[in-house]
Amino acid sequence: MRYRVGESGWARVPRLADLRERLSALPSPALPQLRRPSWAQARTLTERNILYLYVEIFWSGIFMAVVAFNATYALRLGATNTMIGWLSSIPSLFAMVVLLPAARFLEGKSNRAPWLYWSLFVGRAAFLGAALAPWLFPRHAAEAVIGVLIVRTVPMHFYSAGFSPMLADVIPPRDRALVIANRNIIMGATVAVCTFLFGRWMDAASGLQWASFPMNYQLVYIVGAVAGLLSTYFASRVQLPEVPVVRLNSSGRVARVLAQGYSLRGVPTLLVLDGEGREVLRQLGSIDRGAVLEAIASLN
Repeated sequence: MRYRVGESGWARVPRLADLRERLSALPSPALPQLRRPSWAQARTLTERNILYLYVEIFWSGIFMAVVAFNATYALRLGATNTMIGWLSSIPSLFAMVVLLPAARFLEGKSNRAPWLYWSLFVGRAAFLGAALAPWLFPRHAAEAVIGVLIVRTVPMHFYSAGFSPMLADVIPPRDRALVIANRNIIMGATVAVCTFLFGRWMDAASGLQWASFPMNYQLVYIVGAVAGLLSTYFASRVQLPEVPVVRLNSSGRVARVLAQGYSLRGVPTLLVLDGEGREVLRQLGSIDRGAVLEAIASLN
């Protein structure tokens, strides 16, 4: 269905005839063509997304098992107690600085998928740098590993800001609790098993000439990086809905006409309209997410 000012159903409502006429006279960009899939198609897409989320969290669990050895790896390379403190504190500081701007940035993007998946890719691929640091910087391996592990948290915080909204977009409420619980179970089991196996490998490899330190840790970090990239691939297979974002300058002509037609008196104001332009919900200031979802559900 194509939504245009001159063709949509609400344009025929008498009480909005004057508003339609004035809006039609203003230049405006073409709105995207929207297609509403059938229930069966939507359900199939949801199930496919859930499957990808399960596979993604399995590979992510292997990656997180390697993360458990970050401090030990750095200490074995010669990191000081101060460096280990940086490894714990600076990422938390980055979270305070990055999360809010990242969330605001992603709110304004109709297609958030590339931003989320590329940030995840960079954060996971950085483990290759941690694995190669003893070869690339043999005299400053500890500093290099600490630096890589700290810097990689910036794109990961960016990804975290959009991950929860992504789950809300791709998983319907009726499945959300079950999917999140299953993901937590898969993650916990994978991390527990892989952490134990990696620890056994490092102990066993210490007696092998070709796999002694730091090679035993480097191999584990390469495995973690590969698992992280596989996790990123399956995360990228999740199909996110593209959300049209319309920004109106409050001093522009279009905004003034809409404000007059719908008697808008405050900014920001959220309106939920039906297919004929009739107002279903109005909220001023902070948004009540539950009320908005209920209003949208009432339109179906």
